[in-house]
Amino acid sequence: LVCVNRDASAHDAIRQAGRFSLNPLTTDHEDVMSIFAGQRGVRGDSRFSHGNWRTGASGMPVLSDAVASFECLIVEHYVHHSHSVFIGRVTNLRATPEADALIYAKRATARAVALA
Repeated sequence: LVCVNRDASAHDAIRQAGRFSLNPLTTDHEDVMSIFAGQRGVRGDSRFSHGNWRTGASGMPVLSDAVASFECLIVEHYVHHSHSVFIGRVTNLRATPEADALIYAKRATARAVALA
């Protein structure tokens, strides 16, 4: 599941492609996060010049050193106010279990830690 603002530059590309990739970020990806969040003024395909991107099995861009990469085929699409909710079926998955995941909440980033 991914929620995308309908005014975002990626929205129509995702809808028209009928698929998307989801790449949970590591703690080394704060700059990639801010670029894709629109905080650095980088737009469109030029965002992919930041980070270690490659083409995944389904032809979607995947971040090679992300915590994981999920390549998904859209199976449902809902509009809710300003956003589209895309539900995807995972068609390809790659994981890096030893990576430290990046969390963003309350306008700050943190490293995910195990609850033990």
